[in-house]
Amino acid sequence: MLVRLTISQRLTGNKFISCIFLCLIIQPALSISCGQHNSTKMDETNAVKERIDALSGESLGTSSLGKANAHPTANTEFIISHKEAAIPLLIDALNDEKEPMKIGYAAYILRRLQSDEGIGTATNVYKKLSAKGSDISLEERFAMGELMGYLEQVESKAGSPH
Repeated sequence: MLVRLTISQRLTGNKFISCIFLCLIIQPALSISCGQHNSTKMDETNAVKERIDALSGESLGTSSLGKANAHPTANTEFIISHKEAAIPLLIDALNDEKEPMKIGYAAYILRRLQSDEGIGTATNVYKKLSAKGSDISLEERFAMGELMGYLEQVESKAGSPH
């Protein structure tokens, strides 16, 4: 049985083919765009992670009564400028017990970002360092001071009326 298409049916068929053609062209373009977005986000995360790892080599800031403070550096400012990517990585950095400089600077940056997301981790790390008593290094004392500053800020922020 031979079927004849009317003009309107042919247009509908042509529209269908046009839609398929456009979908075949647009879909890969969208995929490439999404892939570039994911790649850019991954690049940002890797760059922030590298800067966080570099915090281990930062110098101590000013010292008062045996307590050293963190200070702004190229790494801290870069990390702060990438807040959303940085916060989870900073919280992970708090757990790096072998790197007290990284812990101290991570707490310092979280305080500057006014993030309360790391409070549980910061509290646990502070307790571990405190348990060492007076047998701690200058770097560990620095980390404890920055952790305490961060925890105090989070506590005062939570207690203040909004």
